[in-house]
Order: sequence, then C-alpha cells, then structure tokens
Amino acid sequence: MANSSLFNLEEKIQALQGIVGRLGTYSTREIAACFAFRDVYKNTPAELVTFLEEQVLEARRVSALAEAIAEITDNFDPEVAAMAGLLHNVGVLPIFSYSMQNVAYAMNPKLVVRAIEKMGPKAGALLAKKWRFVEDIVRSIEHSNDWSYVQGDKADLVSITLTAKPHYLLSRPWLDKRDHFQQQHIATE
Repeated sequence: MANSSLFNLEEKIQALQGIVGRLGTYSTREIAACFAFRDVYKNTPAELVTFLEEQVLEARRVSALAEAIAEITDNFDPEVAAMAGLLHNVGVLPIFSYSMQNVAYAMNPKLVVRAIEKMGPKAGALLAKKWRFVEDIVRSIEHSNDWSYVQGDKADLVSITLTAKPHYLLSRPWLDKRDHFQQQHIATE
C-alpha cells in the first residue's frame, strides 16, 4: 500500500520504518487490522467472538505499553515496539480462520483456544515472515509467550513485548484476571 500509485512516488519502501513514516502509525495499524480481521467473524460462536475481541484488546494495549516502554529506554524505536506489541498475538488469526472451516473445531471453542495457545506464536511468526516484517518483529511474535526467553546482556524487542504483556494483565480488573486464568487453566486440561 505504501508503494502504491496513491502516493505517486518513485522511491519504493522496503523497511517497516519507511512504511510507517509514509502511511503514519494510525493508518498502518488500521490497515493491518482490516486485512487481518476481514471475514473472521462469519458464522462464529459467541464464545469465540468474545475470545477474539479480548485478543484484539490485548494487542492494542500491549502495543501502547510496548511503545511507552521503548520511549523510556532510548534504545528502541517506539513505533517499531508498538508494531511488535500490536502483532504479538497475530497467530490467533490463521488458526482461528482454519478452525472455523473445520467442523470439529468450530463446535468446540475450548479446542480452538487450546490450538491457539499451542501454535499461535509459531503461526504468527510465519505470517509475519510472509508479510516481510523485519526479523526483530518476527522474533518478538515467535517468543511472545516464551517467559523463559533470555537474549543476553542487552534487551531486545522480545524483551519489550514480554515486559508489556504482564503490565497489560495487571491493568485489568481482578475479576477479569481470575476469569482469564481460569480460561487458560481449562484450555490446558
């Protein structure tokens, strides 16, 4: 889209920073969300729609927190951190989409949630590679649930995202957190 004739520029953009610079942060997020979520809600059980809406809310808030963390560290571009936070759970989409085409999954929301938890980060990383995101963002998606992740002496984009996620969970009301953890426990049984 950034290289489309709409912008009528000869210089092609290949880097994420250039895309965000040309389209703007808000437009980039909206375009990514539109492409990702089109056709997702068709014939979906209400329980799974609620789960998907929670995932979208988490992505938006983790994105904002990752951006804020990057701003105070001075070592990371806040817009790139925001994009990594926004995409950290993008693996939900292909798994959810596939499961809605499979009757056994579509009739069992707990099975869908379990599949997302097990395969979401890997599917998200593959999707980000296909979309040609930079390696740092791909790695942050792939390790988005890897709480034992250790990069070394320096923090990286994965560290930013993994720091933002618990802050998001702590910002939710207590009842919400209890329900979230119960859902996670049920999904792993």
